[in-house]
Amino acid sequence: MVKAHESFIDRALKLLNRIADFIAFRGLTIRWRFTLFFFGTLFWFIVIASISIVTMRIESSYYKGLEAIANHDNAGQRVIRKLRGASISAHKVVIYNDIYVISQHAERGRARLDDATAFIQILLKGGVLRDYSKAIEHLFDEFLVKPVQGSERKKLLIEAMGKVEKLREVFDRLIMVKLGRDYEYRLLEGLREVDTITMETIIVMSNFSSANTKLIHDNKYKINRLQYILIIAIALSLLTATSLLLIFLIRLSSSMTKPIKTMTGYIKDISAGGVITSQRHTRMAEKDEMGELFHQFEGLVGWFTEINSYKKVIEEDYTVEDVYSRLADVFKRQIGLDNFLIYEVSNSKNTMKVVYPLGSVGSEIYCNRDTPIDCNLCRAKKTGHIISSLEYPDICRQFLYDKEKEYVCVPLIMGGSTGGVVQFVFDKHEEGFSQEAVDKKVSNARQYIDAALPVIEAKRLQLALRESSLRDTLTGLHNRRFLEEYVETFVSGVLRKKTLMGLLMCDVDFFKEVNDVYGHDVGDMVLRETANIIKGNVRCSDMVVRFGGEEFLVILMDVREGEAQGVAEEIRSQMEGAKIKIAGGLIQKTISIGISEFPKDTEQFWEAIKFSDVALYKAKETGRNRVVRFTQEMWAEEKY
Repeated sequence: MVKAHESFIDRALKLLNRIADFIAFRGLTIRWRFTLFFFGTLFWFIVIASISIVTMRIESSYYKGLEAIANHDNAGQRVIRKLRGASISAHKVVIYNDIYVISQHAERGRARLDDATAFIQILLKGGVLRDYSKAIEHLFDEFLVKPVQGSERKKLLIEAMGKVEKLREVFDRLIMVKLGRDYEYRLLEGLREVDTITMETIIVMSNFSSANTKLIHDNKYKINRLQYILIIAIALSLLTATSLLLIFLIRLSSSMTKPIKTMTGYIKDISAGGVITSQRHTRMAEKDEMGELFHQFEGLVGWFTEINSYKKVIEEDYTVEDVYSRLADVFKRQIGLDNFLIYEVSNSKNTMKVVYPLGSVGSEIYCNRDTPIDCNLCRAKKTGHIISSLEYPDICRQFLYDKEKEYVCVPLIMGGSTGGVVQFVFDKHEEGFSQEAVDKKVSNARQYIDAALPVIEAKRLQLALRESSLRDTLTGLHNRRFLEEYVETFVSGVLRKKTLMGLLMCDVDFFKEVNDVYGHDVGDMVLRETANIIKGNVRCSDMVVRFGGEEFLVILMDVREGEAQGVAEEIRSQMEGAKIKIAGGLIQKTISIGISEFPKDTEQFWEAIKFSDVALYKAKETGRNRVVRFTQEMWAEEKY
């Protein structure tokens, strides 16, 4: 019994679930679901509007009926007032004896009876009721009266009409008696008869008024009931529409919750470190746009995971050449691109060289042979844009095989400039060649290129930093570290060739005063200007080193004996005459220089540098702004 009960509940729940799915239009695309939802909303809006409009029209008809009945009652009250006025005129006819007064009241009484008759006629047939007094020539009121409906009220009006006519006859006869023209009719009996008929007519009209009041009450009851029905109908419509809306939104949200939760899980995994857990993988039953979005997102996550893994691998590569090789391997194995060249640009030298495949020369390069020498000839490098012959044939004049092959050149943008170019080359006559296939492959390749660019830039920067560590950032000269690393090369060359090396130790006079008086910015300007003067007076084969602070070491290679002193004197002279422009004026500085020669003065290079330093201090002691050649008398120590 329990199992049968549970089975019934399960069937009921399944049925309710199907009904809810039907209401939520499950199985359709989200576009169609919202379209049908829009039309459903429009339907309920029309239903509620229709109920309101129909009710308002019925209510309006009831209000018009109330207005007509109110006008009927107003006209009936005016009939009663006219009858009472006629009765008063009859009494005054009896009371007064003056013929003129009697005639006036007789006329007024007849006019009031005429008005009463006319008002009853308007009530029966409809028309405009004009309550006008001829005696004072004043219009009291004017309004439209519709014909009375209903046999009961018509019967009362017809009865009242008959009594008014009878009252007219009695009133006329009473006047005739008063004027002495009818002696058979007694005056008081006639007056009593007028009062009796008047009262009977008023009672009839009062019954008419009561019937009007009852109709007004009935119409008001109908209006109130109609308003209640309207509220109930609108409330039920709103409740039904709201229920359907809730079912639709709950079902729609539930169909989105699962893929959104799964995608959120993917994002959390990626944020936590890029590892996608296996529990995240799920099958989506939804066939709408959300299901399609989920599958596309899952593919994107797979691609991201692959790119992320690739990026981690190349980050651990030792050299930038290893990264280029790894990138080329991806092009070949995963994308199916076999024919390509990777160029590396040297912006400082305005050249570019093939870094993959290594040793590509001659016929293996597809561009003009001058391009590697002057990299600005390369359109991709110069513009920083992707250059494709598929989009614009013969776009690059440097490509030599445009009749046989198509090409796409992708610039490697690093630090705002082009640091390299990847050139993909395609055979026009190859089977399966199409622009769509090429665009897809190049697009995939660009994803890996974009992922590799930060790594390539970082490794190239490391190499540049290695080189920059051997130069002084302020003056651009080589620094002492460079001298320490390459001194053996210099010394072995001089010894092998049996030539002399001139060593000039230069120091700016009173340099500390510049920093103290003008500030370090001006001091830096003086150092840069000094470096430029020294470099301008030596050969390209010579070496200028910023030895420390305001000291500069000049290494003159392969000089004759005494030649170094002439170079030093030229440097001193130019420094003395140089005017350095600063904010607010010009300053001039002098320089002191000490000279030694290697290996003449000593066979130890560092000792030769020390000798030039000793000569420098001698120049300082003897007045500065001079050149002093080292002599053995200056050195008291026997050994360096």
